[in-house]
Amino acid sequence: MNKERIKSLIAAGRLEKAIKMAMEEIQSIEDEQLRNGLLLQSARLKRILQEKNMGTVSAEQSNLEINQITSGVLSLIDEIETINQPGAAKPEKPGQALAGKVFSLTGIKAGTLPPQNIPQITHQLQLYEISKTNLEQAELASAKWGELAPPIIMHRIKEEKQKLEAIIDEIKKLI
Repeated sequence: MNKERIKSLIAAGRLEKAIKMAMEEIQSIEDEQLRNGLLLQSARLKRILQEKNMGTVSAEQSNLEINQITSGVLSLIDEIETINQPGAAKPEKPGQALAGKVFSLTGIKAGTLPPQNIPQITHQLQLYEISKTNLEQAELASAKWGELAPPIIMHRIKEEKQKLEAIIDEIKKLI
């Protein structure tokens, strides 16, 4: 993998091109979770750029999300590089890699996850991370305001907590 070339594209602000190049590189890798991760980041980038062009999202919010996407892509690139190294440990079964994450969220020891549900579980885990980040941001905003926090912030905290619970319930159904 041409990791340095991809990182130089990101540094030059050409995130779309970097994602496209990374997608081409991972075609030979059997890890569907990494492919799905890159696809998700690509979709998020296209959506936020479209919203930015339409003026339906603030510059601050779009910059924040683009930075989050960039961070996610960099993490995926590092993970891809690790898999490509000779002698890299690979999970024995497709669902085994996710089982630890599922256990940490649900408390249910799943062993190996059903292969047919792995894409949905992966998607739910990605949604969980997004909601967790949103909750953390709302809690930070609430902490800045203290007792005078606007109701919208408190509503956002409640909403994100409900989303996290719903995601965990959905994961439990899939295992």
